Amino acid sequence: MMKWDNGRSLSLIPGVDSFHIVEQMENESMTENNGIDMSM
Repeated sequence: MMKWDNGRSLSLIPGVDSFHIVEQMENESMTENNGIDMSM
C-alpha cells in the first residue's frame, strides 16, 4: 500500500505495477517536489 504525504493511499501490485521504494532521510524533507504540482 502506497501512502502519500497528504494522507491518501494507493494499492500497488508487485510484478504488475512499476514502482520503487523511497526512504525519507532523518533530516531531509520529502515536501520538495522540484516544481511538480501533485495536488488534486
